[in-house]
Order: sequence, then C-alpha cells, then structure tokens
Amino acid sequence: MGAFGMQVSGVPVKIAIPAKCVTNRISTAGMVPSVLAVGIDAEFCAPTAIAVTGGLLLSTGLSLLFVHSLLRVVNNLKTRAHSILVNAFSANQPAAKLAE
Repeated sequence: MGAFGMQVSGVPVKIAIPAKCVTNRISTAGMVPSVLAVGIDAEFCAPTAIAVTGGLLLSTGLSLLFVHSLLRVVNNLKTRAHSILVNAFSANQPAAKLAE
C-alpha cells in the first residue's frame, strides 16, 4: 500500500505522485519550444504555451496538495466512523446475549 495505506484510482499513493510529476514535467518540456518560439507565429503561440504551462504547473501543485489532504481527511473519517460503529454494536451484543 502507499503512504497511509491510501490508493488513488487503484494505484498506491507512493506510485501516483511520481507518475503525476513525471507526466507534468514531460508536458511542460514539450511546451518549452512554443514558449521560446521566435518567428512569424511567435505572437500567437507563445501566450498560449505560457498559459498551458502555467495551468499544468498550477493544477499539478494544487492536486498534489488538495487531493492527498482530502484523502487523509476521508481516511480519518472512515476510521472514526468504524470505531463509533464497532463501539455502538459491540455494546449491544452483551445485552442481547443476556436476554437469551
């Protein structure tokens, strides 16, 4: 299992983070020629490439921060709910056995 035993779409978290970062680096590296473009279409291509590159970097950073924070919160809620349910139903079992 990944960190904290969590998975993202069936992939352990420790594998999902590097895969997301590698994909982001490759996409950003692919946009570098367009960002640094000089020539006839540079006025058209460069701003679009800059916006795409910024979006890639921002979305990756936010998803790494918020998705994993959300996974931690959900995992904590699941653990709390499990303990509450176990305590609630285990408290009723001795009473049911006494009634028999």
